[in-house]
Amino acid sequence: MLLVRGPDNTYSPFAQLLLYNVRHLAVVFGLADRKRVAFADPTWKKCMAITSSLMTDLTDLLVSGKEAVTSELNLTSQSQACVPSLLQECDAFRIVRKRGRRRPMDVLVDLCTLERDLHAWQLVWLRSFHGLPYWTTDVSDFDHFHKYHPEADQVFPKAYVFQSFSSASAQMSYWIALLHIKRMISQVGQLEGPRSIYAIQGRCNTLVEEADECAQDLCRSVAWLIQPTYGSCGIIRASSPIRYAARWFIAQANLERTQWCLTVERNLGSSGIVFHSQEDFLPNMSDGYEPFSDDSSSPP
Repeated sequence: MLLVRGPDNTYSPFAQLLLYNVRHLAVVFGLADRKRVAFADPTWKKCMAITSSLMTDLTDLLVSGKEAVTSELNLTSQSQACVPSLLQECDAFRIVRKRGRRRPMDVLVDLCTLERDLHAWQLVWLRSFHGLPYWTTDVSDFDHFHKYHPEADQVFPKAYVFQSFSSASAQMSYWIALLHIKRMISQVGQLEGPRSIYAIQGRCNTLVEEADECAQDLCRSVAWLIQPTYGSCGIIRASSPIRYAARWFIAQANLERTQWCLTVERNLGSSGIVFHSQEDFLPNMSDGYEPFSDDSSSPP
């Protein structure tokens, strides 16, 4: 209904707040579908409520591109790319390299630029808090989680504690997007071989470690998200981190962490609020999660 009305209509305060939240959710849908989302057009910003400029900036970067960012973030690049559309281009490169499409190097430049812009956002985000936006504690401190996962401390002994649910949600979007971007930098970089940017910058050996850390950060956040205090909202918000972390660990053949993700997901599914089929967790060529190749000169 919102899409039919379009961004040029007048919206009630409730509808403006709804649009604000829908654009945040668009990040999840865009990453899952790997294509530009319906609410990506920056004109939607003029008719929505803005309760946090920094969280809006993150959404703009991920679903609309740099052109939509209106705050004082230090974004010096000229790229207008957004994550879902770049994922869509990466998928096209792996399927068929048609004449007339942008070169892999062009997409690689945009991916590296967007990665840098996300890091710039994270720096400003961290500075906006009085103290740390999140910190670590023993996962056994979360009784509700440890009760059903007594073995969890053997895989992820530490868990994150966040200042608020909204800040935790923004941090999830950041880590999920960064995991996708680092994965795609490697995938597209393999198409270009040793002359690619990521190879020239010596990142071939570090991208896996950086992406793996993002996946671990997502797993360390789950126990806090699914606290009884947050009810169904927490369970729904935790489903995407678990899904993407599981797919990453499966691709990396990390059986211990994969089993942890699948066990937690089954318990989330038992709530009846979220449901993933087994296929949702299996890496495949359509989403770029086939295992890394040690030979950076060969296409995936």
